[in-house]
Amino acid sequence: SKLTAPRDFSPHPPSRRGAETPPDMIALQHAATVDEVYTVGNTRSLPRVFDIEGLQEQTLSQVACGEDFSLALTDNGEVYAWGDANYGKLAAPASADMPTDDDNLPYQPLPVRVHGFGGCRLVQLACGSNHSLALTEGGRVWAWGGAIFGRLGPADISNMPLDEDGDPYQPTPVNVDGFGSDRVSYIACGNIHNLAVTRAGTVYAWGGAHYGLLGIAAADGSEGLSTLPVDEGSGQPYQPKPTRLDAMAGEKVVQVACGSAHNLAVTAEGRVWAWGGAKYGRLGVGMRTLAAMPTDEDGDPYQPRPIKLDTFPAGWHIVQVACGEWHSLCLSDEGAICAFGSAVRGRLGLNNPAVFQRNDDGEPCMPTPERVVGFEGKKVVSISASAYFSLALTEGGDVWAWGQAAAGWLSVSCTNVVGTVPDFQPTPAHLNLAPRTHVMPAALRLTQDAPLLVIVSKERWQTPAAE
Repeated sequence: SKLTAPRDFSPHPPSRRGAETPPDMIALQHAATVDEVYTVGNTRSLPRVFDIEGLQEQTLSQVACGEDFSLALTDNGEVYAWGDANYGKLAAPASADMPTDDDNLPYQPLPVRVHGFGGCRLVQLACGSNHSLALTEGGRVWAWGGAIFGRLGPADISNMPLDEDGDPYQPTPVNVDGFGSDRVSYIACGNIHNLAVTRAGTVYAWGGAHYGLLGIAAADGSEGLSTLPVDEGSGQPYQPKPTRLDAMAGEKVVQVACGSAHNLAVTAEGRVWAWGGAKYGRLGVGMRTLAAMPTDEDGDPYQPRPIKLDTFPAGWHIVQVACGEWHSLCLSDEGAICAFGSAVRGRLGLNNPAVFQRNDDGEPCMPTPERVVGFEGKKVVSISASAYFSLALTEGGDVWAWGQAAAGWLSVSCTNVVGTVPDFQPTPAHLNLAPRTHVMPAALRLTQDAPLLVIVSKERWQTPAAE
């Protein structure tokens, strides 16, 4: 079925995905070629392996996925796409010879090369729910897919094709203007907004602007939303032009992360800034700061301008941040993880309910950073956060998972005393991958709902037996 940007922008959790949801995918890399795909889910305790046709001779450096589509970036800067072919998701118009799903909508079952970047070599990809960004080696940004809320930048949408709801979409890549002479070094996508970091460490934001999502409020807290265009379907404001965030002036930001309603940024000095939706404590600012924030029409707090966090344990120097739907993760230079936000269904990996607080809905949360323990004493080198669970990669290539375990999403060996699979995994558990399989740190990625990993194995191993 067709997936578009949501019209309900409240930060409340959506219902669980139904049984019709396709399995998640994990790309396998062997001896500098990619020739296998893992799928997890559908209550399997081990990933299942399939061949990937179309990528056998390629070496992948990154993968990214949105809702029902996936992208892969090769070492030589080319992009491949597969999945839902509607509304420009694959950066190419759907063709009549494509197979169709039960709703008679076309999809591309095998990876196909994406063209249209002016001959530029690409170095990073990012996906929202139904739009994507690509970053070139020269620091330029390209965009395609769903165009509402100005997600594709200030491109003229008047001549774009429309979907069945009358929303414009861009079926081929377009250059995102608005950075002036600045060159971009890092990109990130939320569902309806984007962030970009320049080589000088400046952050730009564009897309949906409600409830502090872009962090463009003035120093006095005024948000200036009345001057922005408004989306006709939702009545919410948006900013199509990449806008510099002056709150972090003087800081050299090196990485950013987008949730659907909140954002984190980490600086070269190891400091973390946060803005956007603050419900469940996902900004890490503490209950007293939360109480002083403005609220939306549902009474939920939000931070309209980036705020620097001072709530980490003493001496922590953060090097990576990750945003889930309702929680956040931060990784220190010593390989330790802090988590904060919603503690429902084990998302935080904290097995000490005594430290949790309760929000106005009575749900457990952790409003300030708390260390996640486990990992058999190994140093964590990369983190990812999803809507329902989290992943961590440790030195040596081991992957650890925690959070909601229903439908086999975590693919971990976790059973309760009666031998049945529990609804969630409260603490980090080792992911069931084949022996001698090692994961590249740069390839650990999660969408809001599904994991996607590129895995390197120096030795070929036997496919796990079917259950």
